[in-house]
Amino acid sequence: MGAKWLPRQILPADERAAVERHLGLISQINEALRVVEPDIAAYLGLNPSVRQSGEGPAYHGRITKQGRGRARGMLVGGMAAARSPGTLRAFYKRIDSRRREAHRGRRHCALACNDHLADAEQGRRLYLDSARLARP
Repeated sequence: MGAKWLPRQILPADERAAVERHLGLISQINEALRVVEPDIAAYLGLNPSVRQSGEGPAYHGRITKQGRGRARGMLVGGMAAARSPGTLRAFYKRIDSRRREAHRGRRHCALACNDHLADAEQGRRLYLDSARLARP
């Protein structure tokens, strides 16, 4: 719809480019909202890479980064909120304490928070009760 509307508008070139960028972002967000819950991590490229050959054990590596980079970047920006006091920080600390017991790194906590933010964007699993989040 925006692609048909934009050419009819009389705009300077720099404003037209900005509107095109924003329309692209809106279309990415709308596309992300249509993705079903199990596929949201893959859509954003937050799923871990898996390599397996034959009957040997599977290797689970870093995130694939094959999805929408811009949306993933917004989630990373949202992860900065975990540094300031609030419910997302409490969620991060709770996950961090569990990960330390399992001897896993902080990257796993960041991925868990990104997954939490992605689900919250779709209206799922957003816990706003800080007492519930603060429990170890």
